[in-house]
Amino acid sequence: MIVRKKPFGSKESPKDDAPPLASTANGYRDIGQLLLEAYRTMGPGLSSKFMLMDAHGLSLPIGVELFRDPTLLRRASLILVQIEQSLFENEPVATVVSLLEKFFNASTYLIGNNELFLAMHLNVSVAEIATPGAAERLAQALSTYVHRERALQLHLAPVNRIAPAKDIISPNLIVVRGHPRLETVLKSLPVDLPSIRGDRSPPFEFSGRINMIGSTDCWLGCLASSENAALSKLRRMKGSLSLALPPKESMLFSGDLPLRGKITIRSDGEMTFNPSPLFPTLLNPQTLCNSMLTDLQDLIGDGILTGDLRRRVNVALEFIATSWISPPRTRFFNNAIAFDALFGMKGQVGKSIIAGVTKHAAAIPKVSKRIALLLTMRNAMLHGEVATIEEMPQYRIYYEEFDVDPISDQQAILRVCCFSLLGRPPAVN
Repeated sequence: MIVRKKPFGSKESPKDDAPPLASTANGYRDIGQLLLEAYRTMGPGLSSKFMLMDAHGLSLPIGVELFRDPTLLRRASLILVQIEQSLFENEPVATVVSLLEKFFNASTYLIGNNELFLAMHLNVSVAEIATPGAAERLAQALSTYVHRERALQLHLAPVNRIAPAKDIISPNLIVVRGHPRLETVLKSLPVDLPSIRGDRSPPFEFSGRINMIGSTDCWLGCLASSENAALSKLRRMKGSLSLALPPKESMLFSGDLPLRGKITIRSDGEMTFNPSPLFPTLLNPQTLCNSMLTDLQDLIGDGILTGDLRRRVNVALEFIATSWISPPRTRFFNNAIAFDALFGMKGQVGKSIIAGVTKHAAAIPKVSKRIALLLTMRNAMLHGEVATIEEMPQYRIYYEEFDVDPISDQQAILRVCCFSLLGRPPAVN
C-alpha cells in the first residue's frame, strides 16, 4: 500500500545538486559513454520498448524499441557502485542495472529525441547518432538522479511487547514508543517528515488491518538509502535485541498475531507499507532499561567495535537474527555461522573458533571442550554425515558431560562472546 504525502528531504539537500568531485565526475562520464554504447537501434541485445520523454518528464507520442547490451550495462553499474559506495551499500548489481535502465529511458532528450527517432531504420549504436556532448549531459543528469533516488529514507518496523525506558533517536538506531505525532519525536533526524500516526501501524490511512501501538510496544528503525541496506541494519538490530533481552524471556514466543510490517518513507514523501513481519512477538512484555539500551547501542554502533571487528560482529548479528525464531536445526546452523563470522580464520577455521571462544567465554566451565563438540556436530551435519543433531554421539556426550541442551548452550556461549568483545557482561543475565 502506497500513500503519497507532502515531500520531505535531507536538511543537507542543497548540496545534493552540487557537481561531483573530479574522480567521481570521471566515473559518471564513463558511465554516460557506456550507456550510449549499450543501446542500439537493432539487435542483438535485449529489447527495450518505451515512450520518448521531454526535458520536463512528460511522455511524447512517440514510442521506440532499442536493444541493450547487458554486459555494458553491468560494467556501468559496477563503476557506479564503486564511485557511490555509500549510496549502494548491499545492493545487487541487478538493482543498479535496473536504475540505469530507468534513467536512460527517461533521459533520451539529452541524447536528441529527433536524432534517435530518425535513426530507427539504421543499425547503429546510440553513441553513433547522439548529439555532441551527450555523454557529459548524461553524466551530470545521472549524478543528480542518483542522489535524488538514493536520498536517505526512513525505515520503521513495529515491535510487540517490547518498550524502551527512553527513546533513542539516531540515523543508525531508532527505538521509540508510539506517539500520535511521531514526526515531532523524530525531529532531530536529518530529514523533514510528513505527519506520521505513530500510535498505529501502518501510520497512515490504510484500508487493511490497523494495529495499535500501545505503551508496551515500540518502533525500531533507521535511516538508509536503499531497501537492502535498511533490511541489513534491521537484521543487526534484531540480532542485538535478541542478545540484550533476558535469555529465557527472549525465547518465549506468543501465538498472538504480531505487529507486522515495515514502513518506508521516501525523500519524495511516498510512504510504503510492507506487511511481512520482521520481529517476533514475545509471550511476556519486556522493558528495555537504560543499561539494556546501552547494550543495544554498543552492539550496533561504532563506539567500541571498529574496523575488522565491527565488520565481523555485523555479519554475526545478522545470522543471530535469523536464528532467533528459527527451528532448532536451522538455529544451530545460523549460530554456528555466527561463530565463524566472529572468530573464523581462513585455513584454520576450527582452531581459530576454539581459540576465540576459549578467550572470550573463559568463565564458562570447560568451554573449550563444549565448543569443540559443537564444531564436530556442525561439521557432521554440514558434510551430510547425519541429518539431525540428535543422532550424533556427541549430542549424548554433551548432555552427559554438561547436563544441558547443546543448541541452547551454543546460543548462551555465543551471547557471552559477543558481550566479551564489548569488554563487559550483558546488562541482564
